[in-house]
Amino acid sequence: MGAQQDEQLREIVDLLQGLGYDISKEERKVFVDLVIESLGQVKEGKTIDEVHELINETHKSPLYVELAYFIYEKGMPHIHSSLEQFQASIREENSNKELYDTVFTKKEDLNVYDAAFYVVKYLDEIHTPKKGFARYNHTYKNVK
Repeated sequence: MGAQQDEQLREIVDLLQGLGYDISKEERKVFVDLVIESLGQVKEGKTIDEVHELINETHKSPLYVELAYFIYEKGMPHIHSSLEQFQASIREENSNKELYDTVFTKKEDLNVYDAAFYVVKYLDEIHTPKKGFARYNHTYKNVK
């Protein structure tokens, strides 16, 4: 299980670096933990829309309560301050433009909560590619 967690962590950090984040920032840990917790919610059966709500409920979401209480023990203000500082470290000019455009479909007024959601959504989609294609499994071939 440890190797799988390490692989997931490396994948997330590589993605963030490709998106132009300064991964040397200490605040990266909070963002990565938020992404991991959110992906865990998806694996437990929550829809991507439900996860979007959890990420955007910044003061009462169980995601942030768990991070603040069990992981960081520094409280909610520390979590949100760290997330905002990490978002401020993003430099679009240091990013892989194609990856940036693919992940961040909403570019205007991209706050840290939107960014976290788009990262979670992207990671979920690349690991479960059939989600978007399931309804096309029974289409007719060679229809003229």
